[in-house]
Amino acid sequence: MPLSPIDRTALTSRTFDAVKFIAAIMVVCSHYIRQEIMPDFDPDAAPLTDFIGQFFFAFTAYAMVPMFFVISGYLFCRTETFDRTVYTRQMKSRLKRLGTVAVVFVYFPLVLEIAGALFHGLSPQFTIASFTAPLLSYSELFPQNTPLWYIRDLLILCALSPLIHCLLRRIPRLWISLTGTLYVLTFYGYGATHCLCGIFFFSVGYWLRLYSYDPVELSRKLLPILFPLYILLGTYTVSRGYLYGFSRAMNLNTCLSVPVLFAVMSYAVERQYIRITATMLEASFFVYLLHHPFRPYLTDFYAQHMPDIGDKPFALSLIAFTITLSVTLICTYILLKRFCPRIAAIITGRAPGARKKITELAS
Repeated sequence: MPLSPIDRTALTSRTFDAVKFIAAIMVVCSHYIRQEIMPDFDPDAAPLTDFIGQFFFAFTAYAMVPMFFVISGYLFCRTETFDRTVYTRQMKSRLKRLGTVAVVFVYFPLVLEIAGALFHGLSPQFTIASFTAPLLSYSELFPQNTPLWYIRDLLILCALSPLIHCLLRRIPRLWISLTGTLYVLTFYGYGATHCLCGIFFFSVGYWLRLYSYDPVELSRKLLPILFPLYILLGTYTVSRGYLYGFSRAMNLNTCLSVPVLFAVMSYAVERQYIRITATMLEASFFVYLLHHPFRPYLTDFYAQHMPDIGDKPFALSLIAFTITLSVTLICTYILLKRFCPRIAAIITGRAPGARKKITELAS
């Protein structure tokens, strides 16, 4: 049986829009406001910068992509009982939209690397792994567009949604408890943590929709209980310094951060502190897709021109660069949409000429 349509004007939908916009910008912050941008990273050399990064990660950063997964799982679920026709239609839509996005932006850094080598008079050396690794691995090394692991894993989870649907129908509590426990306990590497992050939070979103729970309403009800725990665990995480590796405390804090931030964002939307337009959503998605390939160039700049920059100037310069990069990419998208609307639509996974409001960042 089809589930009731999602009201795009309701608080939940408007909160989703706000979350997707803010989260996309916060992902940019998480990749640039950190001390490891500086070559020869030493936490003792820049305690202020290190603290800002630790604080930011503990209270917001690791919750951003999990929130994307919750929204994506919630929006992908359309029927109470699995319907092959609906599933086929959903998968065709995702493959057409996100498949194009993935191919274009996963390999954009590789094009940058080739262009850079040719510019310096070098002959690029590539193997088969040079072309498969950017799409399949979780490496932080350039030329991989690391944040796009989310899109790849989302497509895989959408393809596996019949299995997830079946498990959530037969053993919902066990499945959510099992995947959540595994995610919290996992701390031994990016690949396993990212994989379990996608499975758990996508399943949570799918489960909420399948059983007609409103994630925003539920988050608001739980806020008085979760907020104090969120503050305590975030403070503990900052004090232990978990920015540069996954830990059980960090993963548990992420689980708390997701509903807390959903609730807080909903209050901001309800009081009209945040108003998100279709163009803002599209531009923020463009920023999310394109921001990461510029990281190595910033690192090279510091190494060549500012190797001995002090702690406070370093922190301020990272914040300034993050703001500048975000604004520049947003303006670039607005100009692209104005003068080349078909290209802008295609590279952000939209149907060329579509006028309806975008309400799904990557779902």
